[in-house]
Formats: sequence, C-alpha cells, structure tokens
Amino acid sequence: MCNGLVLNETDATDFYIVLPAQTYTGGFTLEILGPSGVMTKTADGDIVMERSQLRAIPEFVYEPEALVEPSDEFEGEGTQQSPFLINNVSDLLLFRDLINTQGAEIKGVPAAQACYRQTADISLESACGKLWGSWVPIGDYASDEALMFDGIYDGGGYAITDLYIDKADADYQGLFGMTSANISNLRVSGSVVGHDYVGIVSGGCYGDHYARTGIFNVETEGSVSGRYYVGGISGEFATAEGCVNKASVTGSYAVAGILGVSNTSLTRCVNEGTVTGGSYTGGVSGYHNAGVLFDNVNRGEISGTYNVGGLTGYSRQGGLVINNVNLGSVSGSYNVGGATGYCSKDSSSRRMTAMMNNLNLGEVTADKVESTGSVCGYNTAISVDNYWLYDPVKMLGMEVGVNNFDGTASNNRSLTELQLKGDINPTPYYKSRDDSYYDLVDALTAWAADSTMVASGYPAFSGWRYSTQTGYPELTMEDAVRPSGGVGLDPIFEILQSRFEVGCYKSEIEVRIKTNMDYTISSVPDWITQKSLVSETFGFSYVFEVSENTVESPREGTIVFCTENQACYPVTVVQEEAEPEMDRWKSRDFWHRSLAMRFTADWCGYCPNMATAVSYAKSLKKDKIEAVGMHPSGGQAFAGTEEMAQRFAITGLPSLIVDSRALVQNYGASTASGIIADVHEETENTYPTVTGIAFKSRIEGNEVKANVNIYIKEAGDYKVTVLLLEDDVIAYQNGQGNEYEHDDVARLALSNVSGDAISVEEDYTVWTGSFSGTIPSSVRNRDNLKLLVYVERPYGDQPRAGGADYAVYGNYGDTYVDNCRAEKVGMEAVLQYADDETLGYLYESTDYSMDGVVKTLQKATAGNGIDVVLLGDAYSDRLIADGTYDDVMNTAYEKFFAVEPYASYKDFFNVYSVNVVSKNEVYGGETALEGYFSNGTHVGGNDRTCFNYALKAITEERMDEAIIIVMMNSQLYSGTCYMYYGGEGDWGNGTSVSYFPIGFDDEEFARVLHHEACGHGFSKLADEYAYESNGMITPDEQAYREELEPYGWWKNADFTSDPSEVKWAKFLNDPRYANEGLGVFEGAFTYWRGAWRPTEDSIMRSNTGGFNAPSREAIWYRMHKLAYGPEWEYDYEEFVTYDAVNRASTAAAVSRRKAANYVEKAYVPTAPPVVTGKTWRDE
Repeated sequence: MCNGLVLNETDATDFYIVLPAQTYTGGFTLEILGPSGVMTKTADGDIVMERSQLRAIPEFVYEPEALVEPSDEFEGEGTQQSPFLINNVSDLLLFRDLINTQGAEIKGVPAAQACYRQTADISLESACGKLWGSWVPIGDYASDEALMFDGIYDGGGYAITDLYIDKADADYQGLFGMTSANISNLRVSGSVVGHDYVGIVSGGCYGDHYARTGIFNVETEGSVSGRYYVGGISGEFATAEGCVNKASVTGSYAVAGILGVSNTSLTRCVNEGTVTGGSYTGGVSGYHNAGVLFDNVNRGEISGTYNVGGLTGYSRQGGLVINNVNLGSVSGSYNVGGATGYCSKDSSSRRMTAMMNNLNLGEVTADKVESTGSVCGYNTAISVDNYWLYDPVKMLGMEVGVNNFDGTASNNRSLTELQLKGDINPTPYYKSRDDSYYDLVDALTAWAADSTMVASGYPAFSGWRYSTQTGYPELTMEDAVRPSGGVGLDPIFEILQSRFEVGCYKSEIEVRIKTNMDYTISSVPDWITQKSLVSETFGFSYVFEVSENTVESPREGTIVFCTENQACYPVTVVQEEAEPEMDRWKSRDFWHRSLAMRFTADWCGYCPNMATAVSYAKSLKKDKIEAVGMHPSGGQAFAGTEEMAQRFAITGLPSLIVDSRALVQNYGASTASGIIADVHEETENTYPTVTGIAFKSRIEGNEVKANVNIYIKEAGDYKVTVLLLEDDVIAYQNGQGNEYEHDDVARLALSNVSGDAISVEEDYTVWTGSFSGTIPSSVRNRDNLKLLVYVERPYGDQPRAGGADYAVYGNYGDTYVDNCRAEKVGMEAVLQYADDETLGYLYESTDYSMDGVVKTLQKATAGNGIDVVLLGDAYSDRLIADGTYDDVMNTAYEKFFAVEPYASYKDFFNVYSVNVVSKNEVYGGETALEGYFSNGTHVGGNDRTCFNYALKAITEERMDEAIIIVMMNSQLYSGTCYMYYGGEGDWGNGTSVSYFPIGFDDEEFARVLHHEACGHGFSKLADEYAYESNGMITPDEQAYREELEPYGWWKNADFTSDPSEVKWAKFLNDPRYANEGLGVFEGAFTYWRGAWRPTEDSIMRSNTGGFNAPSREAIWYRMHKLAYGPEWEYDYEEFVTYDAVNRASTAAAVSRRKAANYVEKAYVPTAPPVVTGKTWRDE
C-alpha cells in the first residue's frame, strides 16, 4: 500500500506508481480514499491494473554535478566553534554528495575537511531501501578519486535510521565509507551488506590516516555483514571510545561487534550484538593490531573458527588488553578464549603484547581443548592477573584459564562463585536479561569494599562504577586501578641490570628491560651477539652470547639501547683475560661424535642402500657422525675387515655397527638412517663424553704419519684406533655399474685394527701417541685420504643395552665408542667443544627481521593468475643473509616450469617466495615449519604454519586453490604432498602443501618437485607405482578414492582394466597417440593389483620420463579452469593441438627405452600423498 500522496479535490493529476521490477510478479489494485475515508470508486468499480498494462520507465539517476560549485545552503561556518548544521535528510544528502565530489567547497571551506553537527533525528527511508536502492556512503571508495571525509561529524546525540546497503561485492560500505574523520555522539540503525571493510557507521579508515581517526560515543543497531574486516561500528579504525553495538555482525575474517580491526585504542565500549565470524573474531575487536583495549565489555554471543575471543580474536604487536570483561558465550574450533583467542608476541616489534586484569564470566567452548582457555586460548606473549569464573561444585566455567605456549603467564586465577561475591556481601549477582550469565555490579561493589580479597591477590577492580546511564559497569581513566607492579600506560624504559662481569669462556648474559616504548639497539661489540628476545611481564628479556676471550688480557664493551625519544641507555660487559691454553679444555664439555662402521662389498647388490643410509644419517645429525666402510673382499678389500666382523658377529652384508654398541641391518636407506641417528642420540644422552680428540697428519714419501692427542677427563682404561680412509673412489658396484662412488673406504690400520689399549691414572690427563704406516697400493688418489681416530671406553657400571627401535644390541665386547674424529690428511683436527659455534648443528638464529618478507618472482600475464608460494624450512638467518635461501627459491621456481605443460603456460602463474627464518639449520634442532622425517620417504611439517606464511603473500580467498611448496634444508631423499579439499568442480580443486628436501643435486631436486608439487599438489594425480607386498587394493581404499573422482582427482589411474572404459580411453583410440606407449598397466595407488595406470613409466611412477598424456591433460585442464574461470569450456582437439610437441618427445623417449643398451636412472618412489580429509581452513 502506498501512503502519503495527497490530491486536492478539484485537481486533475497524472502520477506514476513505481514498483521494483525484481520483486513484482503480478497486477495490483489501486484504491483511492476520499476525505471521508471511504474508497472512491469509478462507475466500473475498483480500478484494477493488470500486468499487461504496466510499462517500464527510465531508470532514475541522481546527478550531483550541480553541487560542485560552492554552496551556501548550510547554516554555520564549518568550524568547531560554528559547525555546518545537518537539520534534515536533505542536508545529509547534500553533505554526502559534496564529500563525494572532488574539490567541493561550502562557503569557501573544503567540504571534506569541515566540521558538521546534526540537530535532529534523520530517517533515510526516503533516500535508500529496497525501493530506492543502496545508500552511497559518505566517502566514496568506488569513485575514481577514492574520496574520503577528513573532517568532524558530531551527531549531537541524535539518530540516523533506516540505513540500507546491499552491495556484497563493494568495499568500504557503511554510513561513511572510506574516511579519516572524527565521528561522535551518534546513533545509527539499519542493514548493511558489503564485501571488505564494512560497518554500520564506517567501512573503515584508509591508507596512512589512522592517527587522526576516531569514533566516540556512537551506538548501532540492526545488522551488518561482509567478508573481511567487518565491525558493528566499523570494519577498521584507529580509535573507538564509549561506543555501543547492538547489531548482529557476520563475516569470515577480522569480525567484531565494535571494530573488525583496531589499530590504536579501543576503550569503554560495549558489544551486545551476536558476532558470527570465521578466523580472527571477537566481541569488541577481531584483530587487535596495536595499542590498548581498555575498559570494554562484551555481552554478545561470539562464534568463529580459529583465533576467537570474547574481547578480541587476536592481539599482537604491542597490543595491551587491560581491565576488560566478557559476559557472553564464546565458541570456535581452536585458539578460543574468553578474553583473547590468540595473544601473540611479535618478533619484529619491541612493544610489549600483554593481557592484564581481565575478567571472563562467559562460557567458552571449542573443538580443540588444548588451545582453549577461559581467558586466552593460545598465549605466546604476556598474561598476568587475569581472572575467570570456575566453580566445579556448581559446574560453572572451565578449569584452564590461559593456555601458555612459549609466553609468560603468572597470577592468572580462577574464582568460585563465593569468591566473586565476596564474603561481606551475600547478595546474589544480578542476572542478565535472559538469566543466562552473571552481572558484575554486585561482585565489583563487594571487591571494592573488601580489602582482604584485594590483598589476597584477587583483582583490584575498585575503579569500577555502576553506570545508571548505560546499565554497565565501567571505569573512568581517573578511577582505573592499574595492574599491581605494572608499567601501566605511562612511557617507561628501565634496564634492570646495566653492568655484567663474566669469565673468559663463552657465556651468556640476560639483559632485562621494563618498557612499553619503541626502541632500538644502536651498538653491540663484535664479540657479543644477540641470541634471543623473549617477552616477559612488563618488558623484554634479551640473551646475549659473549664469545670466548682468547687473549690473556681483559676486555670491556658496551651494548647501547636508544628509545623513541632519543634517550640512550648503556649496558657494560667486562670479560676476564684468557686462561693458559693447556688448562682451557678442563672446564668445557666435549663435542660427541658417533662411529658408523659399515660392512660392505662391491659385489653386494643391497650394500649401496646402507651407504645411502649413512649419508642420510650424517645429514640428520650434522657434524655428529663419522663413518668407515669395511670391505672383506673385492676391489676395495681391507685386511682388518675379518677381525672386526668376528668381533661384531657379522653374518651377512650389508650390516652396520654404531658406536660398537648396536647392529643396524638392511631396512632400507631412510629407515636405517633413522636407526643410526637414534643410536647416536642414545649414546650421547646415556654415556657422558669424557674424551676429546686432536691430531695432525701428513704424508712423507709413501708414509702417512700422525701425532694424536687424547684429552681424558676421567682416569681409566681406554682403546685408541687410528685408520686411514679414502673418499671419492670411482669403481665398480653391483647394480650401479663402474662409475659408483665409494666413500669412507678403509685402507690401512695405523694402530691395531681393534685399538691400542691405553691407561691413565689421573683425571684430566692428555695422552699423546704417534702413528705411521705405508700407504697401500689400493689407494687411488692420495688427495682423497683422511684419518679416522676413535676412542673406546669400558662400560663399567653403565648400561649396555638400549632402547632404539629396530637396533640389535649384542655382546660386542666391554667397550663402546666414547668419541671419534675424522679429518683430511694434512689438515689439523683441533679440539671441538659442545658449545662450538662453528658447528652447524648448534648454530642458532638471532636476527628474525627478514622473517615473513615476501618476494614476487613472477606475476601472471594471462588469465586470473594461479598462485604458487615457495617456502623453506631449516634455513637460519645467516643462510637468508648470504643468499642461500634465495638460491633455493629461485632453483625451485626455475625447475617448476621445466616440465610440460607448465613450461608452455608459465604466464598463467603468480610465483612468490616468503622468507622463513628457523632457529636451527638441521633437523633435530628447531625449525620454523617443524619439518620431520618419518618412515621410508615420508616427510611432513606444520601445515597450519605454512598457511600462515603463505597468507603473507596471498589472500585467504586465493589460498583455496594455491600450491605451497616447502624446500627442506637436507640431503635426504624424501617427499610427501598433503592434499586439501576444495570447492565444487571437476578440475582437482583444493590447495596443497608439498614437502621435500633439496637433495644432493638439481636433477634429483627437480624430479621430486615435479612428482610432489606439479603432479600431486597441483593436479591431484595418483601415484602410478605399486608394491607387490601391498597386493590387491581393498574395497575401502578403492571407495574413498572413488569419492574424490567427481572433483577431478586421480585422472591418471582407474579401477577397471577395460580399454574402452578407462579414463584415458580416448587416447587409446586416437592414432596420434599410438607411439606414446599408452595402454592399461596394472599397479597404481601403491597397490600391485586392482588398480591400473596409463603407461609403463612416468613421473608419477619413478620420477622420470615426463608426465604421460592423461596426466598432461589433467594439468592442462586445471590450468585453464583456474586461469579463465569455471565458465571456460574444454575442447579435446584444442588440447591435442597443444600436445603435439609432447607427443613427439614422448615417442622418442619410448623408443630410447626399447633400445637393448638403454639404462635410465631410476628413483625410489617417494611416500604416497596424504589426503587430509578437510579444507585448509579447517587445519
């Protein structure tokens, strides 16, 4: 019904009734009421308009060009003392259009910088709505100039109602769009739907204007929804104070009742609305980027996926969350807290990130309890003096308050109902309106009056007052009680100890700073290095390493800290002079190395696997394993092999003895390497290393001579063995041909092959021995000779057996290897200590400033762009600084496009590398992506951390189809792809994370990359190799793979052997593919029977031979769907035309393989892919 059109009785008037075309479906009845209120009828009765009589009218477009000229229509002067007055909706529309017109002025004052005040309630019913369309925000981001309002808007305590925006594809949507203004004293209600940066009052602040923006004393009602950066008040703003949101808020990233993203200060605000988000969801702030969250209350129901909090989902980079209260329920998947979901320190910022004096009375639930807390779900920063309701008797609340992960947490305490009420005030709590949660008023009143409670360590909320105006407990800045012992909000910088005196040996000092200011370290002596930086209560703790002083005179240096106000503070370090050289070793721990003694022969076909296992173990335990190869016969025979084989009861080859303690048999290279590493760790941890080894060696004529010093800390009996070894011996090996490289080949025993017995009667004795021998004729190249020295020690009262899985602990004598050392002949082997910095295993990163830096290696020049993100694991700060990391990333980039179809469609792809700084450079230490090596060639890491790094380069939306490739800093041969579900479509949807080591050479690197990332990761291809031991594929295995086939997975494997029914039948019937070796070959998905593949060999079988035709088609198909969208239509002939070059090269390769003398290098299959069964967002 249409109201409000008044006609005079004597007037003859033509008028239109305008109906929204998108919703009108039929005719209507026109009723005209006369003065008496009765319906006026024509002679024919009611006037009825049928659909056929309706006609379209031109679209009404409002043109504001006439408003470009200066306007005198506003009252006032546009200053703070005399603002322009907004008296009605016409004034508001005129104000909006002037702001959205470049260069507009009012009375000579730039409209965008002027001050305005509203003088009455204003309804937008006549300006926007389902009939009139969406409101155009004040500050039009969609315009060519991206116009914004920079002035002041004072609502005068009045309301703007009936706001309507329905633009799901538009950014910066709200009453104000993109703005850097001050907005205050206003109530706004309505419905807002936008894309990114969406709020009822403002879409958000833009660019570098955060510092001068603020929203004060504003209240919102209604609903708001968007995708990223969505808030009941604003999607992103610097400052909000005294705001109340009663609107429902919905989004998927950075979603909250007040500000989706808060950047400076968010104080005294209340959220009552329901907030439904994805990641980074909170009651008042979704993503708290910096500054203070102070004196806020959340009453709304908060739900999301991860990083979800009653107050803020995520706080970082100096974010302080202080004196806030949550009363609403909070739920999510993980990192869920009553106050903060994830409180994170930031390695790139020296501002303190902390939670202090917060209270949660709301219910908290999550899928992963290990990252769920009544106050904080995941804390790596500071959490002090926070409180929550937990009363197990009355089944209220949860026990865990703060889940602390590498952060600082202290005096976080749960409170029972009685403790909350206080002993002196038995009056029950006021209940909420729906009687579901407790109010604070009574409890805080009791607290303020009960000095005993405060003295007992419970929160001193004496500054809280009950507000009759808002109905909420609130603080004023003057009344607020700051956390006891804390730095509060006043600038402070204090070094707790400014002078250190240390000994001559390598040592560490801890410099603790109490501050909330920005600062830098302006100078550090070159003999002092920063080891770590840790957030602690109200400040930071630095650990600096002081290197050993080798000069016999003391030295002094100064570490200088300078604050943002240019004040500098020195820390003085004084180090003693060096001790005499001969005494230095007595007070230091020796570096332990294990001995892997390999029994092998050139006629043994399986022995190369054990040699590879030793190489892998050396990579796993960098600088901690030495090896010797004992050949009983053949071209590399060693005379002492038989004696050692008898000692260790060796009955077959290959076999390997670790530290004279444990036998490792032929389990395959990857498994055996793990056993070697485990036994090494067991020796190192069970038997303290009491000997250090140093020696010098040289060649004189045909003689090799060595002077050996053994530094012995405990008196007793020992055995010293000295062997001459040769590396890089190129010779025959069964199954490998005549060009096989033998390493660690035993050539000569300079001591007794079982060791020379020595005895020392006093602790801290240096034993010295001289050894020599004639270089045997079996030596191929003297430049490749090295000396191996190892020391064995009796077990005594120490245990003989161990617990390493699959190791065989036999009766191999009364001694074990305490230490060993190998060095090239002619090179000096010096003592090595456990804290030696030169050893890669112990190196620790100290500079994380380059972590997360994104480099764009290529941008797509065709299509929508397909994202590839390259990461590295186990790369320290020095490997990034010296270019090693970039070299690996560039090699991966080059090799990714070295195979078809990727080479021909390179321009479809965006390629990024992201710096990932690990603490250590080897596995066994700490690596950023938590890479690991498991059984066989299976590897992995922390996928969620990989996604977080990738999100520094691409958006969450683009992550859905991205490829993440992780290069692991190791020479092990391994690789595994983790495949995640995607959306609808038959082109292999879903993201992936592929892990593999860089290997020994670029060829191996490229082969594994093509198999894991290009094959599994991008196009969801199946493995085409099979193991006889796996037998027939099971019905369950087949069924779960078939479930994924409609989504375009596994296009290169099938479960039928019928040539007319297999997925690649069209290629079998196409004579153009007759020479490619296509057929139906049994064996795929690792199963020997019941699954079939298209070719005898391919990249997906043995990592060689390129992709076969069905695989190339799957890759080509997915490339085009992602590049041109789902609407792109596949054409077989178009693919065949492109594929001509591949048919020719593949036919040539097939022909070569058929030659009698053709031998192609084959690679051991890597581990099968892991189908995670979820999307990356659920990880």
